[in-house]
Formats: sequence, C-alpha cells, structure tokens
Amino acid sequence: MSGYRGRERDEDYARIIVFVMDSRHRNKGIGKALNQEAEAWAKENGLDMKR
Repeated sequence: MSGYRGRERDEDYARIIVFVMDSRHRNKGIGKALNQEAEAWAKENGLDMKR
C-alpha cells in the first residue's frame, strides 16, 4: 500500500495511491481490513479520505 497526506484548497486529506495484494492473499479480507485501518487513521488525525 502506498499513500500520502496532502493539502488542497485549505483542505487536509489522506489518499491511498496504490493498493496491491499478492494473489496468494486475495479474497481473505486483508485488503478490506487495511483500508478500514487507513480510514480510521485518517479520521483520528482529522483528515478526509479521498478516493
């Protein structure tokens, strides 16, 4: 997973740029859990998640 924290028009945000899961680990809910953690981190840090 690759992401960044940015600022645009006086708005702080977080965005995941690249999210790649090895084929051996797909369909196990790992990606969903990682994404939920990223969203929770953004919220805890007062950031919006951009999609």
